[in-house]
Amino acid sequence: MSIEDLGRNFEKIMKRYGVGATPDAFVSVLCPLLLPIRSIDKTVRKEVAHTHWHASFEITITPENEEVLVVGRTGKFVPSQYEGSASWKEISKGRIISVADGVAYGEIYTGAKKSDLEFALTQMTGSEFLEIDQFGAAAKVLSGLAEYELSKNARQKDYSVRRMPEDMAKHLGNYKNYDFEFSKNGKTQKVEVKSLWGNRHEVRSFDPLNDHQAQRGRSRLDRE
Repeated sequence: MSIEDLGRNFEKIMKRYGVGATPDAFVSVLCPLLLPIRSIDKTVRKEVAHTHWHASFEITITPENEEVLVVGRTGKFVPSQYEGSASWKEISKGRIISVADGVAYGEIYTGAKKSDLEFALTQMTGSEFLEIDQFGAAAKVLSGLAEYELSKNARQKDYSVRRMPEDMAKHLGNYKNYDFEFSKNGKTQKVEVKSLWGNRHEVRSFDPLNDHQAQRGRSRLDRE
């Protein structure tokens, strides 16, 4: 895409979203903050009445991150190399549980299984970033990009693609609990795009009516 094309596309975006839609604003909304860790404690514990195992971490509060470092805030731990050329990868999750004296204290967790957390901790050195989607848009945008790519691939294979509505008024029928209908040669399938671990989506070109192996782990298909 040329610089001229980028400029025209950005003019369309600004026309839709207004004068506040600056490049800096879009970076802030679409690109999660990457917060360096002050320290981690890999001791695995489970508190009384809690259902999850966790370790601990600390982050120094600065003027740049104080807006998001509040009790209850969650994020994902990603490799520090991601800031450079490495691919995005979620190692574990983080949650702020207290804030005091310029430090945010949090818990490192993965889910209910202690073994999952223990494995994640073997991947952590303390150089990771806590990635925080400060405006809640990144996950939705990633999901939308995955669905766009899926739709484009299907249409390139001459399928008729229908995107189901996000909601359905009661007088128009039942809510469609899937994302697409793909039709070709008189056959139709329902397709639901699924998130992989860590809210990362993966979509590749495939034949949705014939190539079931390509869809494994990426979408759930229900034949009509």
